Amino acid sequence: MELEFLIIIALLIWLLVKNDGDRKALEARLKRTEFQLERIAEKVGVREHPVNERLRQLKEEGKNVEAVKEAREQFGYSLVEAKKYVDEL
Repeated sequence: MELEFLIIIALLIWLLVKNDGDRKALEARLKRTEFQLERIAEKVGVREHPVNERLRQLKEEGKNVEAVKEAREQFGYSLVEAKKYVDEL
C-alpha cells in the first residue's frame, strides 16, 4: 500500500515538473510572438489601443491602481500583467 502511494506521489511530482517546463516554453514562445507582432504593427502603422490614452492620464494623476484595474478590465490581464502593461506606458 505504501509503495503504491509513493509511486502515485512520484508520478504527480513528475507531471507537475513536466507541465512547468511546458508552461515556460509556451511563455517564451508567446513573448517572441508578441515581439514580432509589435514590430509588424509599427511597420504597418497600426495605432495603439485607444484605452492607452486614458491609462496614461490616470497614471499621470497618480491613480495607478485605477489604471491597473482598467487595464485588467479592458484586456483580461492578470494583476501582474496589467501592472506591467501600465508601468510600460
